[in-house]
Parts: sequence; C-alpha cells; structure tokens
Amino acid sequence: MIIVAAVFWLVSLAGGGRTLRVVLALLALGAFVVLVTPEPSVVRAAVMAALAMLSILLGRPSAGLAMLSLAVCGLLIADPWFAGSPGFALSAAATGALLVLFAPLLAALGGKPGFRIDDAARFRMMQSFDAQSPNAPGLADIIDAAYLPVDTPVTGYNARMAQLTHLFADPSRDQLLNTLRTRQAEVWSYRFDWARQPAPWNTVYGAAHAFDLPFLFGNFGPSVFSRVTNSTANAPGRLALSNAMMASLKAFMQTGDPQNAALGQTWKPWPSSLVFDADLGATRIRLQ
Repeated sequence: MIIVAAVFWLVSLAGGGRTLRVVLALLALGAFVVLVTPEPSVVRAAVMAALAMLSILLGRPSAGLAMLSLAVCGLLIADPWFAGSPGFALSAAATGALLVLFAPLLAALGGKPGFRIDDAARFRMMQSFDAQSPNAPGLADIIDAAYLPVDTPVTGYNARMAQLTHLFADPSRDQLLNTLRTRQAEVWSYRFDWARQPAPWNTVYGAAHAFDLPFLFGNFGPSVFSRVTNSTANAPGRLALSNAMMASLKAFMQTGDPQNAALGQTWKPWPSSLVFDADLGATRIRLQ
C-alpha cells in the first residue's frame, strides 16, 4: 500500500487524473510483486490494493474489511493451497485485526489524529523543506495542539506514540519472535532507534516504520522522505550506522549469524535485541 500511495501522490503532483493514477499504480504494484517474489502474504496485499484501486476507479470506495474479505476469499478459491501458508494466514489476520480494532483503539487513546494536516499537505511540506529557511515548519504546524507540548506526560505526542507501541507493536513482535523460536534455536531481533532528522521531523517521525531500510541497503538517494531525513550534520553518524547494519545483514546472509566486528559487541539471540542508533557523529549500538 505504501507503493500505491507513493505513485498516487507523484502522479497527482504531475497533474494526472484518477484513471492515470490507478493504471500507473497497478503497474508499479505488479512490478513490486515480481521484484520481491509472489509470496502468499505479498499476493494477498497486492490483490487487496488492486481491489481498492478498482473501487476508486469506479467511484465506489469500499470499506477495508470488505476488500480484505473479498481478497482472501478470491485467493482461496483460486488456489486453496494458500490456506496452508502461515504467512498468508498471519498477513490476513493482522490486517483484519488492524481494520477492526483501529477505531476502538483510537477512541481509547483520545480519538484525535496526531497530525493536524492531511497527508497531501504534509508531503508537499516535506518536498519543499529547507532546514536553514526561517520559514521552515515547526511542530505546531504538523502535530495537533491536543498533543503539544510533545513531551507532556500521558497526553503528549511522545507519550501517545509510546502507548501505541506498547499496546500494538510490542505484543505483535513478541508473539511472532516467540513463535519462530519454536521452529529454530536462534532468532535475531533488532530495534531501530535512529531519530536524528532535522527538526521538526526528528519528533514527527523519529525512528518510524521502514526508516531502517535505507540504512540496511546503504541507499540514501532521492525518495519521498529523503529531504527530511538526510542532512550534512547527521551524515557521519548516519553513514556509520548504515555500514554497521549492512555488515550485519551481509554476515547473516553468508553464515546465518549477524555477528560482525562493526557492532563492537556480541549480538545475543532473542529475547535479547540489538538497538541500532547513532548520534550525529558515531554509532550508539547497544544490547537490550
């Protein structure tokens, strides 16, 4: 869905209409599936995204749960062997739980979105961002006033994000890794904590989902987020951390063990986790 959203946004910026956005997004989605190989969980996500785009093209937006149900039923009819795939089952169950529980969870946490602007406005702000400009946005331009100051206990933006992590992400991680340990003796886990973007994005995003990917692959080239994540000031620490993460990935792919000299310590298997972090000038890697 991130791929689809990015294509929609880029084509929209170029002035493309709804039909062109859907067609190009479908092509990008197909290329993505081929690139990452059509695993059951990937196929499920791709089919659901395709159904969502079809509903947009027809001018009949559908509820997420209905699209998920249609995607799962259609795939099981087309290939009943999907029913025996743990990846397919976990992907469908996790997506369904998110769709069903998101509204009650949001209400329990206070009911208001964290951002005061919509995605399109935020992306435009990111593409024109200049950290040295006197007109650079501040936290109050992006985050809803209900969550400011961000460091307010319980109700601040940081506290709310930590609460979401505790309620949703941590249990999902623990269940997945503990399940994997029943199949093999050693399971490796890391947490990505790097949040050295130029302000205010270091608070708005911090160590957000998938922000570790450029570090793992050493690719900090142009992207939707690069203008607000990369800077001359954070380059030394950012690149050093990337080198350590790439060395770990290389070691794991070659030996099945991510240990390497760049870590400066022993990476112990789960339930321990390695925390990848850096300040502006050097890595700050530690065992948790």
